Amino acid sequence: MGLPACVKKLGMVSGLIAIVLAALLTEKSIEFMIRFSRAGNITSYGSLMGDAFGKYGKALLEICVVINNTG
Repeated sequence: MGLPACVKKLGMVSGLIAIVLAALLTEKSIEFMIRFSRAGNITSYGSLMGDAFGKYGKALLEICVVINNTG
């Protein structure tokens, strides 16, 4: 639902560039998560973030997820 709004606000060329960049960043982040979860035999997102960013990084990311989900 955000794709038409992105193109409307940014214009056709800038909107398409923004969409492609977002897709590339999404692909790289998924690749990052898959690579680290397989290497450490991790089964949850929280464990993955704890392994990648340590105890305090995991806590910060959990806080960000809570804030994002509450709006």
